[in-house]
Amino acid sequence: MPGLIHQIQRILGILGWLHDGLTRACFLVATVTVATMIVFTGVEVSTRYFLGGSTQWTTDSAVIALAASIFLAAPEITRLRGHVSMTFVVDNVPFHVRVWMIRVIYLIGTLTCLFMGWVAAQETLRLYERGVSMITATAWPKWWVIAMVTYGLVGMGLYFLRFLFLSNTALADHTAESQSSQ
Repeated sequence: MPGLIHQIQRILGILGWLHDGLTRACFLVATVTVATMIVFTGVEVSTRYFLGGSTQWTTDSAVIALAASIFLAAPEITRLRGHVSMTFVVDNVPFHVRVWMIRVIYLIGTLTCLFMGWVAAQETLRLYERGVSMITATAWPKWWVIAMVTYGLVGMGLYFLRFLFLSNTALADHTAESQSSQ
C-alpha cells in the first residue's frame, strides 16, 4: 500500500507541475495580449487622427485580447493567491476554526469555478458545433472567447482544489503568505 500511495503522490506532483507550467505559459500569452491591446488602441487613434477614419478590426481585436488577458491570467493570479480576499473574520478566530473556514472557502471556490467551467465548456462545444461567429466587423469564432473563459475557470478551480488539500500548517502558512503580500 505505501508503494501505491507513493505512486499516486508522484503522479499528482507531475500533474501539478504540468498545471503550473501551463498556467505560467498562459500568463505570458495574457501579458502579450495586453501589449497587443495597447498597439491596437494606438493604431485606432492614429488612423482616426491622421487618416480621418477608423479601422474596422481594431476594436473587435481589442475585445478578444481583453478576454484573453483576463481569463488566461486568472489561474496564475489564483496560483499566487493574488485574488481579493476579505480576511477580517478568518484572522480573528482560533487556529483550528480558521483552518476549517479556509478549507470551506476553498471548497466553495473549487465547486463554483469547476461547475462554471463545465458550463462554459458545454457552451464552447455548442458554439463550435454550430459555427457561431461574433457579430462584429471581423467574424471571429465565438467559441475562441468562451474557450478562454473555460480555461480560466477550470484553472482557478484546480488551484482552489490544490489549496484545499494543503496540510493545516501549510494552509496557515499559505494564508499568512498571501496576506503579507497584499
